[in-house]
Amino acid sequence: MPNDCWNNIIIIRHGDDNSEELTELFDKEIKAKNPPDDCLIIDYKGNNGIKFKLWSAWRPDNEWLEGLIQKYPNCWIKNYWYEEGGGAGIFIGGCLYGEPQETMIQEWVEVPIEGYSQYFGGIDAVYDRYGFKTIER
Repeated sequence: MPNDCWNNIIIIRHGDDNSEELTELFDKEIKAKNPPDDCLIIDYKGNNGIKFKLWSAWRPDNEWLEGLIQKYPNCWIKNYWYEEGGGAGIFIGGCLYGEPQETMIQEWVEVPIEGYSQYFGGIDAVYDRYGFKTIER
């Protein structure tokens, strides 16, 4: 069974009303990935931006993100991701304030899911897909 990798993705497009392009991107690209139930969590969807969490196995799909930048060159994309085994990183690319930005991909090692339990209060402090669980004492 693969480790859970949660991608915290922000996509923005500057301008007056970008709802048509962002709706197309959302419908044809994000929903088309057809994630299983509970694997796509929409935090915000508006005329100028979309913020969501998307599950993937083991690591982020940086090729897919690069493809989005190619298809939607006026959008800016940021993905901060965390994999329960301790991998983490960030992807940033696209066009910000009308200026193309160089794509940046950085990875590092985080505390794995077992470490959160060890360092922050036993089994009640395990990290889940929505953030830290409340520690009840």
